[in-house]
Amino acid sequence: MQISAGRDVAVSGSNVVGTGDVSVTAKRDVSLSTATETDYHYKEETKNKSASLSKTTLHNISEQSATREVGALLSGDNVTVQSGNDLRVKGSSVVGDGDVALSAEHNVDITAATNTDSNWQLNEKKKSGLMGSGGIGFTIGSSKTKQDLKEKGTSQSQSQSTVGSNGRDVTISAGHQLHVGGSDLIAKKDLSLSGDSVVIDPGHDKRTSDQKFEQKSSGLTIALTGAVVDAVSNAVTAAKDASKQGDSRLAALQATKSVLSGYQAMQGKEMADTTGEPNSGIRISASINTQKSKSEQHQTSDQVSGSTLNAGGDLSINATGKHHGANSGDIVVAGSSMKAGGDASLNAARDILLTGAANTQKTTGSNSSSGGGVGVSFGVGQGSAGLSVFANVNAARGHEKGDGTDWTETTLDSGGKVSLRSGQDTSLTGAQVSGAQVTADIGRNLTVTSLQDSNHYDSKQSSVSAGGSFTFGTMTGSGYVNFSQDKMHSTFNSVAEQSGIFAGKGGFDVTVGSHTQLNGGAIGSTATADKNSLDTGTLGYINISNKADYKVSHAGGGFSSSGNLGAQAAINAASTLMSAVGSSGHARLLYSNDGLLYITTDHYETATSIGRWK
Repeated sequence: MQISAGRDVAVSGSNVVGTGDVSVTAKRDVSLSTATETDYHYKEETKNKSASLSKTTLHNISEQSATREVGALLSGDNVTVQSGNDLRVKGSSVVGDGDVALSAEHNVDITAATNTDSNWQLNEKKKSGLMGSGGIGFTIGSSKTKQDLKEKGTSQSQSQSTVGSNGRDVTISAGHQLHVGGSDLIAKKDLSLSGDSVVIDPGHDKRTSDQKFEQKSSGLTIALTGAVVDAVSNAVTAAKDASKQGDSRLAALQATKSVLSGYQAMQGKEMADTTGEPNSGIRISASINTQKSKSEQHQTSDQVSGSTLNAGGDLSINATGKHHGANSGDIVVAGSSMKAGGDASLNAARDILLTGAANTQKTTGSNSSSGGGVGVSFGVGQGSAGLSVFANVNAARGHEKGDGTDWTETTLDSGGKVSLRSGQDTSLTGAQVSGAQVTADIGRNLTVTSLQDSNHYDSKQSSVSAGGSFTFGTMTGSGYVNFSQDKMHSTFNSVAEQSGIFAGKGGFDVTVGSHTQLNGGAIGSTATADKNSLDTGTLGYINISNKADYKVSHAGGGFSSSGNLGAQAAINAASTLMSAVGSSGHARLLYSNDGLLYITTDHYETATSIGRWK
């Protein structure tokens, strides 16, 4: 099958399958891309529920949307794609049973497509009228709650491109830049990539989430309190429980509990009258109360999905640097995996840059609440009665902030020999190179740096409340103030995977034209010392400390007073409390390099010498 165009060839979301060889040629661009499928759902409903003296309204909204990318497929025995300008493969596949070859005079882009999704959930509840208040009493007022959740995301991990051969070689070449983003390249035998520059990086799955919660209530509450009322309330509750029991014996036990509760109520009343307890009688109160609270949380995440290069035979990547552009002559690989069953070689006219890719999470949140109430109460006790007024207020607020980063390292693994050759610098930052034998010829500087995963979190919560009451007749009053504050701080930094060059029994031979810098990195092997060689102008190393620190603190206090104001009694400090509690700690793990060796302090370890100086 042959497809030829004087200008462009474009295939979107379709299959081009040949039983024999397949050839696609265009004088300009070749594009294998996706078709977009969309899905959308929306539901909104309002429900009203009315009782004799109250009304409840429920309002719910649910909205979801999504897009899915359906890629193109180019399949045959031997597959050849040639472009006079650019060649783009996006969320699509090029596969063959024989040789697969892709080439472009300008750029080659093999990338993942992007799926999207969003979700919105809104739930509101409003209630007004007569509401229960617990115990014996009722509240006339209103309440409102609102929950709002919004999520959205983009994903590339499920729509990557694939270029591969089931039986032979895969060859991809570009006159300018060759870019592989979040995609898979697979060869049964050899895999070869070449361009003026070669860039291999991951795809990204990104999500954001926003949650909000609000609650408000206000009303007039009428309530009966006191020892007798509490006992009677318990007796009524026990009687109701007895009526609900299906087993006769269990129902009889619950009925006995009800009778005893009523008898205990009378005993409690008589005992309270004898002791003169102030709460021994019955008290009726009327109060107006209001309360509101609000919380918000915002979260973001970015998870990488690395490109993978797999060769059953040899793997070779070449950056020629013929055009002298910004990245000309560079091989740049981030957060991706390269594997070869045979030998692996990276040859750059300028720099080889192997780096990790960051997976990040961030969280911010805040909350607040406030409220208060005023009221009057009238109580009858042991031969006396009293009228009281009371009031209270409260407020609280808090916030949190956290972020975390962990790294997806770049890895180059070979079952045979690994060869690194750069005209200028080679940098392994969050990367590991391993093979049975490793050789490196670096024109200028070699830098090996380990990256630390990190996690940081801070939160603070504060609250205060105050209230007071005054009773006429006895001319007594009381008041209180309480406050508290809680803080938390934690930080964590640790190297999960050490960067370095790791050779097997064949050892390593590393030649550096100028300077070698090990920042918590390593160059090592399992071979004997005579098979390892490092030839460098100068050598430096920097320690990396792994740390975990945390601090939690609590401070709180309270003050209350009461007294006989009519008798001009001094305010009696019934209780005064101040407390402060805190804890903190840290862990430290230090990695360093001495020549070719890395050592661990705190848990000190010296490895067997596996290298030598020149």
